[in-house]
Amino acid sequence: MRQLGVHTAGGMAEYVVAPATNVYALPHPMPFEHAAFVEPLACAVRGQQRLGVDLGETVLIIGAGPMGVAHALLSRLRGAARIIVFEPPETRRARAHDNGSDVELDPFSAGADDFVRDATDGRGPDDVIEAVGRPQTYLKAIELARRGGRVLAFGVAPPQATIALKPFDLNVKELTIVGSYAGTNETWPMAIDLIASGRVNPGQIVDSARTLSDAPKAIESMETDKSFVKIQIDLEAA
Repeated sequence: MRQLGVHTAGGMAEYVVAPATNVYALPHPMPFEHAAFVEPLACAVRGQQRLGVDLGETVLIIGAGPMGVAHALLSRLRGAARIIVFEPPETRRARAHDNGSDVELDPFSAGADDFVRDATDGRGPDDVIEAVGRPQTYLKAIELARRGGRVLAFGVAPPQATIALKPFDLNVKELTIVGSYAGTNETWPMAIDLIASGRVNPGQIVDSARTLSDAPKAIESMETDKSFVKIQIDLEAA
């Protein structure tokens, strides 16, 4: 698979050439600026399909960047009874709460893991979504998932990163671990419908819109200031 803006040039420019099969018509009256969130939402929809969050379940989401927040929204729509989010910056925790999570914790605070266990009567969450992409958070997801639980490998870790797993733990806990890489031809129209119907409001996730000329500075600020959730580039603004 090759992606525009990833493997070939495209995306962060006034114009881009795309194959006709890649183009979707936006339903009226979906705001044009909301279309920028279709691609990431389609990825989250695919992850939810792979994981299979069900009615009444407890979901732990590790990471409250734009994808973690999207997973909170979608988990709520799928009928999760309790959604817990691990995220250090307070601003990101607040954004997750505004978008469907019930409890938000700093994972580095004392007692965060114990809270998750206590909230689930010692069992652990039914579903754990790793939305960070670091070896230590992957290990935490596997550690906290309940026996018979499911773990979604969603966060993109560096290709060379590895984790040390104990096969015995996977065997005894009977875990299901699934990966999700990107959206599909099926999940793009789903994401469009979710936004157009108002079920998902990108305006509640995006922090601010910046001009194209300000894009490099905006990207740098997100690297150094983790309080940001999502910055959008307005290609039409001066």
